[in-house]
Amino acid sequence: MNSYYVEHERTNQVKAIYPSKAISSRKIITPFFQPIDNLNKKTLGFEVLARKFSHGFYNNINFSKLNAEKILAIDIEILNKVFNQMSAIRTHNYEFISINLTPVKPSNYYCNKLFSTVKEAANNGINIWIEIAEHTQVQKRHMELIEQLKQYDNVKIALDDFGSKESHFQRIFNIDFDIIKLDRQILLSAAENEHSSQVFNSLVNYFQEMGKMVLCEGIETVDQLNIVKSATVDFIQGFFLGKPSPYY
Repeated sequence: MNSYYVEHERTNQVKAIYPSKAISSRKIITPFFQPIDNLNKKTLGFEVLARKFSHGFYNNINFSKLNAEKILAIDIEILNKVFNQMSAIRTHNYEFISINLTPVKPSNYYCNKLFSTVKEAANNGINIWIEIAEHTQVQKRHMELIEQLKQYDNVKIALDDFGSKESHFQRIFNIDFDIIKLDRQILLSAAENEHSSQVFNSLVNYFQEMGKMVLCEGIETVDQLNIVKSATVDFIQGFFLGKPSPYY
């Protein structure tokens, strides 16, 4: 079924205009895809983000206000829908999709669905990035899951939101990340003065010398794009390059 959407800048919502068919309950939670580009602004893959359809709009979900059961249900629904779209994503020759690992209550079904998604991606020649937010608590069972995921050749582990809060270098000591996603706050700091710009460049170089790939998030202007180009990060992401959309 075809659909169209109109973005509303003030509300950061996306209004869906569907044919005169009722929206089924399974369409309430929908995966949105935000482009991840290289420095030449070529889209290589996408970050998958959950959106909720309500009152004619797609809205961001405030996970901090949800209990573990609701978060788990959303994660499973997103995995199901990504799994079903894998072959369609392959037809566009994208290299990877990035999904968030939300540390919630244990669930064998979720783990099985996650591994099934990884295998389906491998069958379609697609890599999976598993994003772990800098400030979330990672317990022993999550560490065990991460180690299992790293056994797959098409899986990369990414540290999300690095720099969004006070330094969490301890997490880098505990987990061997493949990708470091620099938070927008670091980019904003880099634009303030020459010293901050040098610190930004040194941070990028530091991670790359460790063998990590670096992605900078939150790029919204040409000036910010020039800053990350100067630092020669590996990947870029932000509204200037592409906003989250139900299409890829």
